[in-house]
Amino acid sequence: MTVERSNRIDTFIRGTTIRGFLSSEEVANYLGIRYAEIPSRFRNARLLDLPTPGGIIDATAYGPRCPQPHNAGRDRRKHLYEGILPVSSIPTSEFACLNLNVYTPPNAKGLLAKLPVVVWIHGGGFIFGEGCSEYDGNHLIRQAVTLGKPFVFVTINYRLGFYGFLSSRELEAEALQLGEEYCPNQGLRDQRLALQWVKANIEFFGGDPSNVTIAGQSAGGFAALSHLVTNVPLCHRGWIMSSTLSPFEGVEECQKTFDGLVSSSGLGASASDSTKLSALRSLTPEQMNRFLGNRMLMRPAWDSKQFTYQDQASPISCISGFPSWVKGLTIGWAHDEFAMFHRIWKSWSAEKLKKVITSAVLDPELAGKILQVYQMDTDSQEQAVRGLLDFSTDSFYAALPVKLADRNVPTSVYRFDQIDPFEESVYRGYAYHCLDTPLLCRLPGVAGPQAPSSLRATADFFSRSLTEFLYGNPPWECFNDSGKVMLVNGEQSGLVDWPNDGRWKQFMVTKEGAIQFANAGCALVSYMADFYM
Repeated sequence: MTVERSNRIDTFIRGTTIRGFLSSEEVANYLGIRYAEIPSRFRNARLLDLPTPGGIIDATAYGPRCPQPHNAGRDRRKHLYEGILPVSSIPTSEFACLNLNVYTPPNAKGLLAKLPVVVWIHGGGFIFGEGCSEYDGNHLIRQAVTLGKPFVFVTINYRLGFYGFLSSRELEAEALQLGEEYCPNQGLRDQRLALQWVKANIEFFGGDPSNVTIAGQSAGGFAALSHLVTNVPLCHRGWIMSSTLSPFEGVEECQKTFDGLVSSSGLGASASDSTKLSALRSLTPEQMNRFLGNRMLMRPAWDSKQFTYQDQASPISCISGFPSWVKGLTIGWAHDEFAMFHRIWKSWSAEKLKKVITSAVLDPELAGKILQVYQMDTDSQEQAVRGLLDFSTDSFYAALPVKLADRNVPTSVYRFDQIDPFEESVYRGYAYHCLDTPLLCRLPGVAGPQAPSSLRATADFFSRSLTEFLYGNPPWECFNDSGKVMLVNGEQSGLVDWPNDGRWKQFMVTKEGAIQFANAGCALVSYMADFYM
């Protein structure tokens, strides 16, 4: 399958031609534009200058994505991506993966008013994912034009896994020796470079650089949120979907990961710094993937130069407020985030389900409290499964939106309740993690004319809400004022008063409790990885 091209369309940036195409949806596509270059593995990327005036950039095909392991989780959701370019057809490249895609109305450059911009950061646990066909912006932009509220949609690729999130004392020493500012999260830094590129160039695609919303789901939601709590004002609103509550990786944990990778490469701990880094840079992508093992998540490291609001141990829910340049937030989670584990849990006994908690959460007192509060200390297998699903969703996702809605920015909160109705789906009947993004992007398999009517209605509601938000309007009543949460579920979507007695609140009375609760969620995900992958 190839991306359809009905005819060529160009835009011009300071004398350089960006050559795109007009899709069958009558949307201008500029794909695979490189925004930065990587001088060496693990090093700081540099913003790319455009070619000499008179040059041409071919932007008619997706650029490479970052090398990564096979994503078995995506295979289980493949029915959601019918009708789009297969991800397997998009090449990988460590050094050419810093590219972005721009989807815009074809007449955007001729409009008197510049259009709102949304920059999308894909999820995937900072290990998997791409900003290409899974977030095809054609259908979303087509609907926005129909609604009379067009905007510009930008998706980005960035470094993942060890390429983007490996940090250590050795890498810090090398950066200082080279006269570079050390960055422990190259993937997040790549994203910031993409935002800088957008600020400098999006006006040439009809976008308004002073009206940029950053958006993302899962790890991408966490990343988007992280850019909203820095001292670098490159975006103005946040649309955050299923961001994790997980704390940052501590310095010693990061060093342990680095040392383990060095050991896997065959070197001893006594090797010199330069020998270690040389060995790691000689690893093939296949080796880098293999050494990730069954990891489902790489937590970003604490970086005091980027995260200026708290100490390294605290989860992002502990922020006291957002910078003054953040004008609004929409944030939410899915009702059954961890249905991916639920299909495993429902075949386990009540006793084995309890052992999931006692094995993953090493503090016996905390484990006991979790079992009690989530009513898992029972002989009922059904009740234990429900309790474990609720705890995992709360500790990793659900506590964050309501917690952040109590801050200084107008915040609309939602819970995604739309279930998967497809008979062939292993997650049929659940509103699970990653079901929401194909609906937001209006992909043909879930929002096209052949899709179930319930999904089409949810896609209409969700994408229309995003459009309103980009234009500066809360998509529904703000939680700060009303205490209401939007339940997103097609024609049944509606606001409900949110109870003030969430079970997670019993664990988050203090900052120390919040840290313990978030760490327990991370421990559960790590424990379950061997059963899932």
